[in-house]
Formats: sequence, C-alpha cells, structure tokens
Amino acid sequence: MKKEVRVGLRAIPEFEHLEQRVLLSSGWEVDAQAIQDLQGGGGEIVRLSWGDTDALARADEWIVRFAGSTGSAADSISQAALGWEFEVGFESLAAGGFGLLKAPLTQFESIYKWAAANEDVLYVEPNFLYSTDQTIPDDSKFNFLWGLHNTGQAGGTADADIDAPEAWDITTGSSNIVVAIIDTGADLDHKDLLANIWTNAGEIAGDGIDNDSNGFIDDVNGWDFADDDNDPNDINGHGTHVAGTIGAVGNNNQGVVGVNWNVSLMPLRFIDASGFGTTADAIDAIQYVTTAKTTYGVNVVAINASWGGGGYSAALKDAIETAGDAGILFVAAAGNDADDTDVTPHWPSSYDLDNIISVAATDRDDDRASFSSYGAVSVDLAAPGVNIQSTKPNNRYGSMQGTSMSAPHVAGAVALLAAADPTASSWQIKGAILSGADPIPAMAGISTTGGRLNVYQAIQALSTPGPLVLSVVPTASSPPTDQIEIFFSEAIEPASVVGENFLLRSDGADDIFDTGDDVVIPIATSDLTQPTSQRVLITLDSDLPLEQYRLTLLGTGASPIRNLLDEPLNAGSDEVREFEIVAVSGPFEPNDSMGEATDSGIVGGGSDVFTGYLGDGYYALLDVDLFVLEAGAGATIIADINANETGSPLDAVLRIFDASGNEIAINDDTTGLDPYIELVDVSAGTYYVGVSGYDNYFYDPTVPGSGGGGSVGEYELVLTVPAPGDIRGSKWEDSDADGVWDAGEPPLAGWKIYIDENENGQWDPTEPYEIT
Repeated sequence: MKKEVRVGLRAIPEFEHLEQRVLLSSGWEVDAQAIQDLQGGGGEIVRLSWGDTDALARADEWIVRFAGSTGSAADSISQAALGWEFEVGFESLAAGGFGLLKAPLTQFESIYKWAAANEDVLYVEPNFLYSTDQTIPDDSKFNFLWGLHNTGQAGGTADADIDAPEAWDITTGSSNIVVAIIDTGADLDHKDLLANIWTNAGEIAGDGIDNDSNGFIDDVNGWDFADDDNDPNDINGHGTHVAGTIGAVGNNNQGVVGVNWNVSLMPLRFIDASGFGTTADAIDAIQYVTTAKTTYGVNVVAINASWGGGGYSAALKDAIETAGDAGILFVAAAGNDADDTDVTPHWPSSYDLDNIISVAATDRDDDRASFSSYGAVSVDLAAPGVNIQSTKPNNRYGSMQGTSMSAPHVAGAVALLAAADPTASSWQIKGAILSGADPIPAMAGISTTGGRLNVYQAIQALSTPGPLVLSVVPTASSPPTDQIEIFFSEAIEPASVVGENFLLRSDGADDIFDTGDDVVIPIATSDLTQPTSQRVLITLDSDLPLEQYRLTLLGTGASPIRNLLDEPLNAGSDEVREFEIVAVSGPFEPNDSMGEATDSGIVGGGSDVFTGYLGDGYYALLDVDLFVLEAGAGATIIADINANETGSPLDAVLRIFDASGNEIAINDDTTGLDPYIELVDVSAGTYYVGVSGYDNYFYDPTVPGSGGGGSVGEYELVLTVPAPGDIRGSKWEDSDADGVWDAGEPPLAGWKIYIDENENGQWDPTEPYEIT
C-alpha cells in the first residue's frame, strides 16, 4: 500500500519504512528579514510551511537519521554515487545515527527518492532554526528576586514565589549535580558564576588533545556547537541570564543568587550571537550531554532549554527521548505567544515525552503572564517569569522576562531536589516537582498541575515515601463529564484500586462542604480501571451535575492506595482535591462530539431551523455544533447556513458525517457566501451535520474539542429532509415564453400533483395528490 506526502500542489510517494515519521513540506520562500537578522551568520535561510507550522530552516541542510551508524551511509552520499547534478555533502553528527546532509532545498524530491530507496534511512527533515526571541526584554529596574522570595516588594503579592528560603533550610545544592544549559553559552568568568561553572575532569586545558576521547578537544567547560569550538562563552546574554537563575553562587556577598547556591553549570552553545540555532546543533548538544552521563559518568540531572520555534522534528524528539532514557530531565520553556499549546504546539516543549517538563510563566501576583503560552495537557506547571533579575555578561546584572526565565527556576529545582536526595530517580524528581506545585487560580485548567513551582514542597514530596498524586482531571472549573482521572507519581498496586479508597461528594444546595446536605456519590470497584500502572480512571453512570466536588483519595486505613512496595499514599495521609462542574455556554453545548449531538427531531423527513453561536462554548475557538437526524433510503439531506446576510462575522463550514463519523460532504463557500449542502440519494441511516468556523474544518466529530481555532459568530442553520412525494419550488405561467418569471405572470395555481402509482400517465382516484 502506497502512502502519499503532499508537497505544495504535488504528491510524491512516501517510503514505507519511514513509518509515517517524515513530516510534510508544502512550500518555502526566502525570508529576507531573517537573513538580515542573522548579521552574517552564514547560510541562506528559508521560511518553510512544514506540517502545521511555519518555521525557519537552512536552505541547503537536511537532518537524516539512519537505523545504524552514519559511517557506511556517508560513503553512499556523494554527487557521483547518487547521480545528482547538484553539489552534495555529508557529515556525521553525534552518536545515534544522526547525520547532516548538505543539498539544495529545491532538490527535495530527489532527496526523498534517495531516502525511499535506502532501507537504512529512518527519516529526512529540514535543519530547522531556533531562537531566543521568546524572551521579552524589559528595561525596568528590579533589584529583588521576588521569584525566590516574594515579600510583596514592588507591589507584588507576598508568598507568590517558589519558597526558596524554606528549601535552603534543607539544602543549598551540590557541586556534584550538573545542569546542562543548551542556549547561547554562558559568561565563564562572571564573578557570580565562575565558581559554579562545570569542569570536565577528563580533559587537560590547552594541550590540544582530546584527553578523554569523547571527540571534543579541550572541552574543559563545555562546547560551542554553533561555531564548532571549545569556547562556549556567551556574547548574546540570554544563556548567562538563564545560568544565573539556575545557579548563581550563593552567600558570596555580591550580586544575585540562583535556586542553587552550589551546582555545576555545563554551558553548551548552539544559538549564535544573532539568536539562531539549528536542529543539527541542538541534537549535537543533547547527544553530548547524554554521552557525558552514560559513557563518562557525569552526573547530569537536567537540560535547560529556554528556546523554541521550528517545526515538529522527529530527530530532535528522538534525541530528547534518548536523554530521558539516560535519566536526564528536559526542562523547556512553554513559549511566549499566549497560545494554547494543546491546539498550537510549541516545539520542543510540546513533545509528548516523559522526561520533558514544560513551563509557563507567572508574575509577582501569581497571575499567568500575559505573554505566556499554556495547555491543559501540554504544559506542566508555571514558574516566575516576569521581571526576573539575574546575571548578564561582563559581570553585569539585568532583568529579563519570558518563559525562558521560568524554565531555569524549574531546572534549578531539579538540581536542588537531586542534591536533597542523590538516590532519587528522574521520574521521582519530576513527580515531586509536579505534586509539590502550589495550586493557583491562574493556572487551573490550563496546565496538568494547575499550579506554580514550589521547590520547598517538592523537596518535602520527594522525601515522602509512597506514591504521590500528580494531578486530577477534572481540575478547577470543568464541563460536565462522567470520568475522573488520577495521575500518580509511581505504579499503584492494583489490589488497592477499590471503591472504598475513592470518596466523592458534592457540597449540596448550600454550596458548603461538610454540612448535612452534602451528597455522597458512591464509587464501586467496577467503576475503576487502571489504563496504566500510574493512572486510575473513574467512570460513572452519568455526567456529574453542576456542583462543587471533593475527591478524597485514601492513604489511611487498613488497605489504602499504595505502591508496589506496599507503601501507602502520601506516607499514610489522605489526598483531597476539589473541582467544580460548570455549565458550558451556547445554545447547543456541550455537543462538540457525536456522542452529545443535538437531536434535530428529523426522522425520515421534516425541516427545522436552529439559531446558534460558535465560539462561546467550553471549547471556545474549537467550538463545533453537531446535529443528528435520521434519513430514509433515497432521501435528500439539505443543510443551509445563514450568517453573512445577517451581519455575523462567522465564516462557517458545513460538514455531513455518517453514523461512524466519516465525512461524506463538506462545503465552505470561498466566494464569501454562506455554505450550503444538498446530499441526494442517501442510504437509510443516521447522519450528523456539523457547523464550525473556518480553520476548524478538520475536527474529528468523535473527539470533543479537536481540530484548530476557527472564526466565531452567530448563525442560522436550516435542516431539511424532504418527505417522500414532496415537490418544492415555484412554477409560473410564462406568458412571453422568455424562460424567466416576470412581474405579473401568475403562478400555476390549481394544478393537481399526483403520484402515478400504476404509471399509466393519468390520475386515478385512488392515487394520492395535492392541488397547487
């Protein structure tokens, strides 16, 4: 079976052994501004439409991954061997089968054909560019580290911080713990960083020899992958600022202090002075870190990635996953586009990998920063990211803001927890950070934890034996549902997943818990399933009514929730989570999926008019209104939208689906008119008519909230299934025989319309009829 990859308006076959991992390019253009911004950075830059993302990439460079090593593959990649007329080059990247192919972007079809014929090629993709432009500069002076200890200075809210002083009562860090900073490098001589810069114990400085045989000569303090040399000094400033938040030296009577007073900072420069870095260099840097840990025993616990951009990269994702396999957490900035990254992914923070912690930004009042992206599934927690004071090159200090500043708070917390418990695994540390987050309203429902980093509580959680609760869904205010999901920090003993360990109640009519009108919702063991060892799903008989709820998970009693080592939840303490089920607005909500579609009342035949509004439902720009009807064999289904003529801004899309959710008709009138569908001679059965805004024409009617953001506004939907025998339309006496109705020409009233059942060409008294 051949699969197809669409490139522009053409289609070329995709090779089977890719397993659908090649992403799709649909055109490119030279980005003159990007080239100017590079300021001589070298190499032509293009803007690609890659998958669902517009991204910058090198015009003549491709990332290739091979199933084996790149050595033998390199021999087969040459102008002569491939029979190409264009210049070609190849170099191996780090270990793991990654390579950099240099060939013109205009030759993508030839490159794909070569890859299709080579069974050792896993995928080919552009060499994307990444940048630190998500950092939002701020000129204001702020001389207090409110993110670490907020006393209400400069008008902030007291204790809207990560509780660093409380954590420092337990540990201030350890030089045995290493955090890799993959960024613009770091100022190695900064007076507040110098004592905490990592030193490669296997290398002798300045002798020009690769003493530890890791492939890098004199990599004493890290490496510069942007310029391919051993000097990772920062001439941009971004990486130095990040480094100071993670580990500026503490208690030295000068400057600022990091989350760790003591730590080893490994600067790896992959973003150049102009603010761009490539996928190839990012992979090299990540592989350097992974090899340092797996081969040379360097105790790297985290990579800080305060950058983003580019398209979905299978190669970058694979490299991050390999680091995770080595026990290295990848702490990534969630992005500064104020996007819902569940809908509009931000790379690399949105990759679905266990070792990624995606971090949003909060301000000194515990509000989500206006620029910060978010995501109920794709963002884990928030951390301070507005007006953050830290180190700058040349022994300076300065304030910056962005999720770039939030991520190092969390990477610093990872290192501090590793110092508190050197035996803790990366998963235990991540679990403690997530479970120890302070719940705050600003992050409720838009992150997996609904909270902001609290490093003190994370250390407390890490030292607590037994499983912890990472998150409960629903969280905060949620739409009606019949399911509750609980995510734990470790595997749960199946024998402890029983009804009596999960207590659910609502607050009753008085809206106050623990009064006589509280309503207990019984949970039976048969209502519980364990989709994975660390997740428990409660499925009720019906949706929860609109109330406030309290879920109590038992860590107490004779047989509490416990892990596989028989340790009880929270070291023997109950876990209490509260949430509220709220009504979703909109006349046909919730009906964003077939399971909850509005019944049109049409069975066999009939007509009705529905007036709705897209964009006010729980799914906002993802709002879809679905209507269900029954049609007989041979029937016609007519769906007609009226919006533009009423002044509504809605650019509507109509779709019709069969009973299985397969699309059988779609219309978006590109002339600016409203869509109309007339589906004739259908089979007998159930049909669904979907109304959505343009740009959300690819939603899955079986999945609530799927698709992409669409336009919003009011609409009128006319649904009609003409009953058998109906004749609709107008006829008139065409007196002047011009084929057009003219004013004054009378309609043909009094005509007999009949069903000629015996097909004899005349009306018989027993045959049904109507008079016009």
